[in-house]
Amino acid sequence: AGTEEGRQALQHSGATLVVDHSCPDHYQDVKDFTEGHGVDAVLEMLSNENLHHDLKILAPGGGVSIIGSRGPVEIDP
Repeated sequence: AGTEEGRQALQHSGATLVVDHSCPDHYQDVKDFTEGHGVDAVLEMLSNENLHHDLKILAPGGGVSIIGSRGPVEIDP
């Protein structure tokens, strides 16, 4: 979440970990918090910019819910 209000709303809704996506280290924060296991879910608002990073922090069996994008998304395995 990009605002303190948004992060608090997610915490009150039961999210175990909430990160500030504008912080440059937020992907590393996720890896550290999960001890390298990854997260079960990512809610992605800007998939054309972030999806390739999101896939690297998913736990086995985890998923990404794409809510928004501002351009095409390509995945090159």
